[in-house]
Amino acid sequence: MKRSSIIILFLVTILFDCRQSPNNDIAMSESNGKDLNQLDVLIQNLETEGMYGSFLLMENDSVLFQKSIGFSNKERGIRNNSNTIYLYGSIVKDYTMALMFLLESEGKLNTNDKISKYFENVPEDKKNITIGQVINHTSGLVEYQDLVDENVGKKYQDLGYPNDLFPMTRKENLDAIFSAKLRFKPGTGDGYSNAGYTLLAILAEEVTGRSFEDLIHQYILKPAKTKTADFYASPLWKKDNVAVGYSKFTYGEENSPVYWPRNPGAIKGNGGLAGSLMDIYLGTRHMLSLEQTNPTFRKLAKKYKYTPGIPMNYHGSAGGGMLGFVAFNFVIKDKDQYLIYASNNNTEGEDENMLRKVMKLGFGFDIASIAPGEFADETKGEEEVNTTNKGERNKWGLPNKLKYDRVGAFIDLLSNKIDLETFKTNDCTDKFSGKVSKLFKTWQKSEHLQYHQVTSYGTEMELILKDTLTQKEYIFDLKLEKDINVKFKSIKFKK
Repeated sequence: MKRSSIIILFLVTILFDCRQSPNNDIAMSESNGKDLNQLDVLIQNLETEGMYGSFLLMENDSVLFQKSIGFSNKERGIRNNSNTIYLYGSIVKDYTMALMFLLESEGKLNTNDKISKYFENVPEDKKNITIGQVINHTSGLVEYQDLVDENVGKKYQDLGYPNDLFPMTRKENLDAIFSAKLRFKPGTGDGYSNAGYTLLAILAEEVTGRSFEDLIHQYILKPAKTKTADFYASPLWKKDNVAVGYSKFTYGEENSPVYWPRNPGAIKGNGGLAGSLMDIYLGTRHMLSLEQTNPTFRKLAKKYKYTPGIPMNYHGSAGGGMLGFVAFNFVIKDKDQYLIYASNNNTEGEDENMLRKVMKLGFGFDIASIAPGEFADETKGEEEVNTTNKGERNKWGLPNKLKYDRVGAFIDLLSNKIDLETFKTNDCTDKFSGKVSKLFKTWQKSEHLQYHQVTSYGTEMELILKDTLTQKEYIFDLKLEKDINVKFKSIKFKK
């Protein structure tokens, strides 16, 4: 699946809704010196800031800590829990890689083979690409094949599909992958390629005569004894157990894998799978166990590694996309410790420091120890906070972060606590500032407005205010620029 930039292993967004939960599905073992109480406080605070998601820490095949926060389906009042089904995203690449290793151990392919051995009409510039180069992202292949052919893209967009759900055919995938210009000469660079993993999935189908879905079930999910892990539109799932993704990109009756195309071609081999956090654990544990039981698998895992740049004692993978989900998986092998995390209201950005804190409190392990220089000093690098009128802002109960200071300023405007010119100058982009005066005439102004709720989807937010006299609610759609100043670029009153 498509990913935003990942610093080492992490692909995470903290999103905000300002609501506490009395039922958080908490499970904790004895701490063994770990600060699990502080970990519980940390994650509860994330819920007050609006995060939806689940955390699972496993140690020696036992649950060390487990907690879920926020909603799997806000509209129907269903909360996330330990059984909630989330997208795996690019964690599926681990499965595709493992499948390649297992097929080599059975003599069905060799990772040193050139892809031209398995596909006809491979262009001259790509004939010498090896399977191994595709596995470790040194092939030079295009990053996303669904963006290559405008006609294919338009066809599926006109049918209402977001890119991550394009049901591209085998021919459309291969035509796009082979026709796209190489980013660099194979073997001379490093370039992340979703398209490459789609090619690997198609190759696995080619050498076995079976579907990619069947192969993943046979080689990984079944021996791992997962219960819910499956491809989209799974008959295994009950709708209420599957999280809805909160994003500006949506598809289906609800934006849920229940309604999405099964294993859509655009993300075959690099996405399309969903399941519970426990099933992510079971699948990962099984694949890592193959390093001990299968000599060929062990040799190839060491050669290609799971995560380039990370020592063999650690395994990490992360995934996300345009449909509101993110997942993260980190393993300390010699201690048999696993951190699994997933969210269903993640749309953009990342907060690797949040997961760094989770690992430090849960395992006493600092990820910065294996990734020096990739993390800010813990006393610095926090999101910029506008300290002007800090007390004035905090009285609305909003998080003390810049984008929420903007929301506080907007509430101040509607409550007649600041004037329009001040709001336009301090809190609006230059382009939007000229439109605010006209729009302000349509907005309800009252000294009796009370902040009720704000839901954040990155830089897009929904604000609900309530008039304490009439009990009437007022809903606004807010959009902030993607910039360090995060000023308003759009505000709409939803009548």
